[in-house]
Amino acid sequence: MSLSAKEKLLIYGLPVSLGFLSMIPALSAIHNDTQQGSSVADPAPASPHVSVGTGKEQKSEWIVAPLPSYSPSQRAQITLIGQYIFKPEGQSPSTRKSVIAVSGLYTQEESYGFFGAYSGSLDDDAWRVMAAVGHMQINYDFYGVGLDAGGRDISIPVEQKTSFGVLQGLGRIAPDFYFGAMGVVSGIDATVNESVPEITLPHDEFKMDNVGIGPSFLLDTRNNQFFPTSGFYSQPKLLFYEKVWGSDQSYWTAEFDFNQYFSISDSETSILAYRLYSRFSGGDVPFYQMSQFGRRSDLRGYIDGKYRDKMMADFQLEYRQLLWEHWGFVVFGGFGEVAPRMNDFNFNDLLFSGGVGIRYKLGKENPVHIRLDWAYGKDGDAWYVAIGEAF
Repeated sequence: MSLSAKEKLLIYGLPVSLGFLSMIPALSAIHNDTQQGSSVADPAPASPHVSVGTGKEQKSEWIVAPLPSYSPSQRAQITLIGQYIFKPEGQSPSTRKSVIAVSGLYTQEESYGFFGAYSGSLDDDAWRVMAAVGHMQINYDFYGVGLDAGGRDISIPVEQKTSFGVLQGLGRIAPDFYFGAMGVVSGIDATVNESVPEITLPHDEFKMDNVGIGPSFLLDTRNNQFFPTSGFYSQPKLLFYEKVWGSDQSYWTAEFDFNQYFSISDSETSILAYRLYSRFSGGDVPFYQMSQFGRRSDLRGYIDGKYRDKMMADFQLEYRQLLWEHWGFVVFGGFGEVAPRMNDFNFNDLLFSGGVGIRYKLGKENPVHIRLDWAYGKDGDAWYVAIGEAF
């Protein structure tokens, strides 16, 4: 099926459009662009029979866990996670919980990392602040750039060391709507000891400093930050990396997402959620800053970075069912595509994935879930273990 450039823009720009259109109700009523990392989770019902968002105040608590896990790119890994979930004294009952988190990981691929993060709500949720620092060495396979490169299934090993810092500040300018800025600083030192004729190596990108600054938006009407059963969440962001403020190369990245949640049972134990996501980049973009499947949870079932390019768009649908006090399961599916330019998107090159998962509530007071997912994609199946919902 042949599509015009206008039709492709409408189809693959849908996450962009919805991300901004979703802000209109709040206005009228008046996240990661470092390397791969883990996100801080959010609160749900104390049991499947307690409604989320009823106003019941949940207590502060520590969650500490050694977490064995598995992913297609790193295989077996062990992560030690510590999270303190709290609300500062004097905040209103509707104020979002704040989280302080530290973690360390080691993988079967001999990758390792150490991270610290703070995500806070201040002044009765008038301000939201996020800060994170970390260092990691990630050993992974580089397949090249483009859909065809991933399809060749030929790769070279890369050893990449990254130190990074992220700071974001958002102020509420309307009910549920925030605006602010984000800054990202990272230093990259990568090493490649092998070469193959099929893969062209961008040698000038293997030791770089990157400084990105740009606007960030947030629309958050979720009834619960950890396990929402209604509302939507969208956080578009735009980052400019410029030589004038310290980057070795000049380029830009833009992310647009829109997540919505529906309760399809009176007891709020059956939830339908979907996610629209797109990421675009331009300029002299380093290969590790390109859009790629396998990072985060967009299209589970793919090796991180096997399919990468300047443009990416995807859609996911997930059914979540709570069974009893601590247990639940999910069924999910999705599709997406990478391309060098907007006009190169087409329905012939879509990547599909689907799978099932188990959930176990790890927190006693705050419903932070540990998830075990099995996903199947174009190149086979994969297992995932992580803290928090996929989106």
